[in-house]
Amino acid sequence: MTQNGADTLRLDEPQAAVAGNFSIGPYRILGLLGEGGMGRVYLAQQIHPQRQVALKVVRGLSSAVVERMRREIEVLAQLEHPGIARLYAAGESRIDDVDVPWLALEYVRGDDLVRHAQERNLDLAARLRLLIEVARAVHYAHERGVIHRDLKPGNILVDDEGRPKVLDFGIARLREDGAQGLTQDGQVLGTLPYMSAEQLAGDSSRIDARSDVYSLGVLAYELIGGRLPHPRLNTSTIFEALHILRHDEPPRLATLSPVARGDLDTVIMKSLASEREQRYASAADWADDLQRIIEHRPIMARPLTRMYRASRFVRRHRLLTAAMASIVLILSAASIVSLHFALAEQHARAEADQRAREAAAVSSFLEQMLASADPELSAGRKLTVEEVVDQAERDMQRLDGEPGVQRAVATTLSHTRRALGQYEA
Repeated sequence: MTQNGADTLRLDEPQAAVAGNFSIGPYRILGLLGEGGMGRVYLAQQIHPQRQVALKVVRGLSSAVVERMRREIEVLAQLEHPGIARLYAAGESRIDDVDVPWLALEYVRGDDLVRHAQERNLDLAARLRLLIEVARAVHYAHERGVIHRDLKPGNILVDDEGRPKVLDFGIARLREDGAQGLTQDGQVLGTLPYMSAEQLAGDSSRIDARSDVYSLGVLAYELIGGRLPHPRLNTSTIFEALHILRHDEPPRLATLSPVARGDLDTVIMKSLASEREQRYASAADWADDLQRIIEHRPIMARPLTRMYRASRFVRRHRLLTAAMASIVLILSAASIVSLHFALAEQHARAEADQRAREAAAVSSFLEQMLASADPELSAGRKLTVEEVVDQAERDMQRLDGEPGVQRAVATTLSHTRRALGQYEA
C-alpha cells in the first residue's frame, strides 16, 4: 500500500522502513506502511488470532490529534460493511513513558482504485461496478451519520479478489460534530482536487452526503476520463481552488472518453455540480443510476420521454428487439410479395376481361359488316366484297374509343384487301 497524502496506505517494502522489530500493544511491528500528518501506519502481526493488520499510531500528542484518533475509533466502531476496512481493536500503549493511542485495522492487500483499473485494463462495465460498490459502502456510512470527507483513489484500495475497500476515516464528520466543535467553520480538511466547493469554503453546516457525492464524481471522472475534472487544483491555494470550483466548468466527460457519451456523461456531470442542490441527494441514488447504465435502463437524471424509454428498451433487449425486427421484416416482405401477386392477378384478370370485351366487339362489328351485304338491307342490290370492305372501313370511325377493337378489325380488313390483290389499300 502507498502513501498518497495524510494517513493513506500503500504497498512499499515495509521491512526496510523500520530499523528492527518492536511491538505496540499485542502487535509485532513488521514494517512501515505509510506516514501522514496524524500518525504512522505500520504493517503488524497479531498473534491471537494469527493475522496481519494495519496498525495506526498517533503522531504527536496534541489534544486535537488525540481527539481525532478517538473520533476515528468511534466512527469505525459503527461501520461493519464489506466495502469498509474493518476496525479490529483500539487502545493505548506506553511508549517512552507516554500513553500512545493506536487502532488496528483490516490490512488490505491491493492497489488503489485508479491504479487497479489501469493495470488490469478494466472495461467500462467493470469500472462502473467498482464505483457502485464504493458508493454503496459510502452510503452505508452516511446512513449512520458519517461523512467521509476524504474520498480519493489512495483511500480506496481494491483487494486481490477485486473488491474495493474504503479506508481512512481520520477526518470523517459525524452529524453531531457541529455541536461538539471538533470541526470548526473555516477549517478545511481533505484533498483539494476531490473536495466540493462547500468543503473548500470550510462551511461545516453545508457539508453533508452530497459533499461525498461530489468526491465520488471526481473519482468516476478520473477513472473513466483518465484525468481530474480540474487538474489545476493539484497546485492551487485554497482560495484559488475555491474560485476554480465556483467559476470554471470542467470539460464534459464525453469529450474525453467516447464510452461516456450519453447517460454516463449526464450522471457523472450531475454529481460534479458546483451547487450541492444540483447533485444527487445520496450516494445510493448515484449508484442506482450507474447500475441503470450497466443494465441499459432509463436513468433518473434525465426526463423519461417516450422516445428515451424506447431507446433504453432496445439497448436492454437487443436479442428480443432483433427478433421482433426480423419478424416485422419477414411479415413486411411477405405482405409485399402477396400484394405483388394480388396486383399481378388483378392486372391479368383485368387484361383478360378487356380482351374478352374486345373480342365480343370485333365479333359484333363483323356481324354487322356481313349483314350489310344482305340484299334486303341493300335495296335488292348485290354488293361486292370490295364494297363491303369499303363500308366497313367507313364504319370503323365509330370505334375511336376502342383502340383494341379498331386494331382487330383493321387487321381483318387488311387481310381481306390482300386477298383481293389490293396491296396498296
